[in-house]
Amino acid sequence: MNQVVRVLLVDNDLRFLESASSIFINQGVEVLIACDPEQVHYYLNGSLVFDAVIADLSSPFFGSPKYCQSLVTKYPLVAVSASLEQKFLDHYSICDCVLDKNTIHDLLMSATLKAMQRHHLGLQMVG
Repeated sequence: MNQVVRVLLVDNDLRFLESASSIFINQGVEVLIACDPEQVHYYLNGSLVFDAVIADLSSPFFGSPKYCQSLVTKYPLVAVSASLEQKFLDHYSICDCVLDKNTIHDLLMSATLKAMQRHHLGLQMVG
C-alpha cells in the first residue's frame, strides 16, 4: 500500500512540475501544484493535508532558508534543485531530503518516502 496520498509540488518550472506530477500520479498519488507564493500560501493554509511538500528552493520565489524552515517545521520537505552546489546544500541542509532535478525519474518517490520517515522521526535539523 502506498504511504503517500497527497503531495504539493512547488516550483515555477512548468517542465519540472509536469514530470514530477506524472511520477506521482502514476503511483496513485494526488498532486496539487503551486507556481507562485500566493498559491503555496493558499494550499498550505487551507483545509487539505499534505503528506509531503516537494519544492525547488533555488527558484526566485521560494529560495530562502527562512522559507525552507517554515515549511520543514510543518511538512516533510523534499528540496529539489537543478544544481546541488555546496552553497545550496549548506543553506538547505535542514530539509528532510535534497534531490537533484536530473534524478527525479529514478528517485522522486523514494526521496519523498525518506523525507516522510525522517520528518516523522524528527531527524531534520531545524534551527
